[in-house]
Amino acid sequence: MFLEKKDVLLQELTVHAYDEFLYDLMEKCRKKLLKCKSERVAKVYYGIETYTKEQPVEWLNAIITAI
Repeated sequence: MFLEKKDVLLQELTVHAYDEFLYDLMEKCRKKLLKCKSERVAKVYYGIETYTKEQPVEWLNAIITAI
């Protein structure tokens, strides 16, 4: 089985460093995961292609595995 490419246009997102909500949320998730002793494996395939005026300016593919 092969992965199929899917185009997704993302809207702009701005994260401000002074917004403590995101840091608190990540810290709570981290603490909860550390308390759980079961083994977890996560795999992600990430790819991005950026074009300007139909000319490629960026191409990135990554496979990430976390245990």
